[in-house]
Amino acid sequence: MSIKNAVVPVAAVLAVIGGWFVGQMLPSGGTPVSEQLARYTPPTDGTPALSGGHVMHPARTVSPFTLVNDESQAVDESALEGQWTFLFMGYTHCPDICPVTMVELDQLHQNIAPADAEQPAVHSLLVSVDPRRDTPERLKEYTSYFNEAIGGVTGENAQLEQFAKAMRIVYLPAPDEPADSNYLVDHSAQIILTNPRGELQAIFTPPHSGARMAQDFEQIRSWYAEQSS
Repeated sequence: MSIKNAVVPVAAVLAVIGGWFVGQMLPSGGTPVSEQLARYTPPTDGTPALSGGHVMHPARTVSPFTLVNDESQAVDESALEGQWTFLFMGYTHCPDICPVTMVELDQLHQNIAPADAEQPAVHSLLVSVDPRRDTPERLKEYTSYFNEAIGGVTGENAQLEQFAKAMRIVYLPAPDEPADSNYLVDHSAQIILTNPRGELQAIFTPPHSGARMAQDFEQIRSWYAEQSS
């Protein structure tokens, strides 16, 4: 959506800013998702080979973070424990990627086998990068429209930056514009999966397919159970 005549100078400035930002965002020794995917080679150690992403083996520890959920309650990294969680950074006013991804997450939940008493539950979270417009009430209304298994969390920009560092993905703060203006927010399109220990277990890359992710997840869930037994 750049103005054609300004592509070269704007791109040059953004490249410099983007390089600095990523350097600031990543924890020491951290590797961004894009670089992890570029290095990825099919597993040969029994780790599931996914059709739409890859499994992190060993799983990565999630650094501390604090956000607010759609019930206006503070949550931290411990909220990921005891369940499988699909995480996606987006916002409710997003015109394209976010609603499409939400539909695919709905399809994911419709296609996976329900968890029984011996299996951890499976949830999804929309992490809003637009706290100015996405109040807890707005998030709850938006996510529940797609599927009750999908919740929402958000936070101040500093908290979202902390979360992005924990997940090793790039987060760009919303522009400083009035809440009633029709601004857009840049965000990653990857979906991150955390395991019942609250660790980063897999990355799913766009374009997303709920049915395909469900098949991949069943592989991960079975493999994880074998590894944990």
